[in-house]
Amino acid sequence: MNQAPTNTVTAYQFSRLSELPYWSQWATLVAVVAAIVCFVWWWSRRDTHALPSLSRLVLFGLRTAALLGLLLFFFNLEKKTQREVRENSRVAVMVDTSQSMGLADATPGTGTDTTSRADQAITLLSQSELLKQLRNAHDVNVMTFDDSSPPRNVAFFPRTGQNEVELEQQHSATFDQQWSQMTWITWTGIGLVAVGLITLVSGGLLAASKAAAPLNFISAICLLAAVVLVAFGDLKNDEVRPWDIVLGEPEPQAESVGEPAPAVTGEEDTTEIADVDWAKSLQPTGLETRIGDAVIQLVNQERGGPFAGVLMVTDGANNEGTPPIEAARMAREIGARIVTVGLGSDQQPQSVRIVDLEAPAKAYPGDQFQLRGYIQGFGMPNKSVTLQVASGVMDENGEFKEEAIDMVSEPIQLGKDGEVIPVDFQITPENIGTRAYQLRIVSVSETDIDRSDNQKVVKVQIVQQRNRVLLLAGGPTREYRFLRNQLYRDKDVELHVLLQTGEQGISQESDQLLFEFPSDPTELFENYDCIIAFDPDWSKLSLDQIQLLERWVGEKAGGLIVVAGPIYTPEWASLRRGNDAIDIIKDLHPVTFFSRGTSIGLGRFGSETARKVILTPEGQKAEALRVDSSVDVSSRIWQQFPGVYGYFTVSGVKPGASVWAEVDAQGGLGDNKSPVYMASHFYGAGRVIFLGSGEMWRIRSMDVGYFEAFYTKLIRYASQGRLARDSSRGLLLVSAERVSLGETVDVRAFLTDSQHNPLSDPQIEASLVLPDGTEQPLLLRQLPEFEQGQYAGQFTPLQDGEYRIEVMLPGGGDDSLLTREVRARIPDREIANPRRDDAILTALTSETGGKSIVGINDLMKSDNLPSYIGPEVLPPRDMYTALPDLTDRSFQESLRGWLLAFIVLALSVEWIQRRFAKLA
Repeated sequence: MNQAPTNTVTAYQFSRLSELPYWSQWATLVAVVAAIVCFVWWWSRRDTHALPSLSRLVLFGLRTAALLGLLLFFFNLEKKTQREVRENSRVAVMVDTSQSMGLADATPGTGTDTTSRADQAITLLSQSELLKQLRNAHDVNVMTFDDSSPPRNVAFFPRTGQNEVELEQQHSATFDQQWSQMTWITWTGIGLVAVGLITLVSGGLLAASKAAAPLNFISAICLLAAVVLVAFGDLKNDEVRPWDIVLGEPEPQAESVGEPAPAVTGEEDTTEIADVDWAKSLQPTGLETRIGDAVIQLVNQERGGPFAGVLMVTDGANNEGTPPIEAARMAREIGARIVTVGLGSDQQPQSVRIVDLEAPAKAYPGDQFQLRGYIQGFGMPNKSVTLQVASGVMDENGEFKEEAIDMVSEPIQLGKDGEVIPVDFQITPENIGTRAYQLRIVSVSETDIDRSDNQKVVKVQIVQQRNRVLLLAGGPTREYRFLRNQLYRDKDVELHVLLQTGEQGISQESDQLLFEFPSDPTELFENYDCIIAFDPDWSKLSLDQIQLLERWVGEKAGGLIVVAGPIYTPEWASLRRGNDAIDIIKDLHPVTFFSRGTSIGLGRFGSETARKVILTPEGQKAEALRVDSSVDVSSRIWQQFPGVYGYFTVSGVKPGASVWAEVDAQGGLGDNKSPVYMASHFYGAGRVIFLGSGEMWRIRSMDVGYFEAFYTKLIRYASQGRLARDSSRGLLLVSAERVSLGETVDVRAFLTDSQHNPLSDPQIEASLVLPDGTEQPLLLRQLPEFEQGQYAGQFTPLQDGEYRIEVMLPGGGDDSLLTREVRARIPDREIANPRRDDAILTALTSETGGKSIVGINDLMKSDNLPSYIGPEVLPPRDMYTALPDLTDRSFQESLRGWLLAFIVLALSVEWIQRRFAKLA
């Protein structure tokens, strides 16, 4: 913001007056002065009785003049300057940079403009006279807002009223005026001094004649008048001194304005309008539109200042945060007005897009897998589109290179606005390797405003590998039997079974029946990707076997799913620490347990009433719990699930663990907390999932497929680290393979050197390849709570598309490169209803007394701007701050010097004239 001194007022006052508040002090002063004057008069009369009356009057006058000089010195005349500092009125130009601003509203093929809303905002700021018009009366700060907090500054443009050049010109003019005035004063004074000296000498030479008295009078008057005149000119014109006139013309000095203006917090960018990269600064990337939050933050920031208002360039499609009307009321409270420039159409734009494309990370040659795409339409109800699936590879630049067209769908009818329609394709891969599959819309409607989102690509690694699962059960529970039968029928699963209550000769549907937990590291490490333990009796495992299990999870990225039960879980869970084997088992769990003697730790089973299983927000986002490909359908299924009749109560979860589900049993822990039913956490490189009871078989009553989908995705999630291994020297894991823009992705890595020993480096620099092909570093740090070789990092996707994480291990070799991919997509929030919301824009302006403008056409004409953003709409609110009165020290020094010169001159002339008159 700019500040300039204005309304400078100069006052002269005698400071001694304030020190004599009582009449007695004044009476004493008057008496003393009167006594001195009488004494001087008596003494002069007695001493000069032989001189002419005029000569006597001159001598008395000179002494009286000296006395007046002393009296003026006593009263101490001061020059004080009072200044008011003007703080310029400010206006914020706030531009919406949410993703809806990237939409174009005109229909292709109609010949009308298809410029996006963001491009219109860029045109308005860079090519119109809008900012120049605002700068005539305000400082202008251009900002952007979306889902970020607070709004971001783009550029600052100071008021163009009185700039530094004009101030310099005014200063120069003032100096010229003072120089001119001081010139005639100085030379007049010199002339008076010359006359006074001549008459003084002449009076001395004619001291015996009657002509001496008039000459003495003239000399005294001229000399004293010269001093008074030059002193007056010097004190009034403080930039020019009398000796400057005599010695020559100096350069004008910078104007002194006393104390500096109050400091302004922050440094403002004062670049010119043409210097700003508007296209980069106004890029629409925000995931949400938060109009209310942006205005409130700005109002709180500007409260108490000369804030005139906001000019907001937006489509008004507010979809999160504080209601804009509340923000408008806050702006009204501080006297700020809001002017809105509404961009976009008030009609729903027509668009169809592919929201996402899903496929398994790995598939097997000859085994069919499902490719599922999601399409979404807006403003095109009941219209049909045709989809096509093409397969190929990704080239070095990350572009899809088509090799074959696999299939074409039948016409698919779009639903209502925003409805997501899943479309399934069954793909049968043949060759081993990485294949890319592209789903695209081939029969695109001419009214589709944006065709850049009409295709998606997903990569699938075709491998010769089956998911190897070990079922460990303390007894043949119903959950165990249902899952055993399901996995045994699954061609993609190699199933081994260890039923602890089984004896030699029993028959179990499995690829291999075990009677003892593996004791050989090679057997455990190489044969299993996931272990599912149904209420096992851990006491039947030796300490070596349990330590081997811990190594398999922590070092080899094994996936462990533990299901609590009523038989063995209460026994080992309630043991105090000290049993090495049980301590390891407890450490593996993502939950903590009650100790022995706590009745609540026995668990709650056998209830006659079902209790709902409620997914937490983390559980709703967990892909492992999606029993249907549609998020909404999956959520609805969980809400309709009748629930479970038993659960094992735990005391809490460990730091870093995620609670996926709770049991709807208020007071279950005695403090109105719902018991944890599902939880998950990383243990080293592996994942461990806890289920409070083995009752998910009850979901089969709704649909058998829900039970199969639940365990299939749960096993796939738990064994993700094993299946994703592309190097024997480590593995790379992510918190989610599909995320929304702006959602943080956690990255975990377990890394070894070429001798398979854990790395000890404090940090590893990975590479993050963005969807546009650019590459940026991603730092993975070994945190204090991790063991050697374990690293963590995170990143936040801001572009729609596929991100690739690459870690190059030291030492080189064929297996030194680890990769992982994450797909980020635009959330529906910004495109679900992108039409211009005139109701919000009108409410903002009417509440604050501003003005609502639709489109930029009228603002591009300079003649129209005063009626839209002129002083009547956004009146300036300059703020004036009065600085304390400043005493001019140089004036006091000069005044005292001139008073001393006057007194000395008066006494000197009086003494010289007395000597010429031969007085004592």
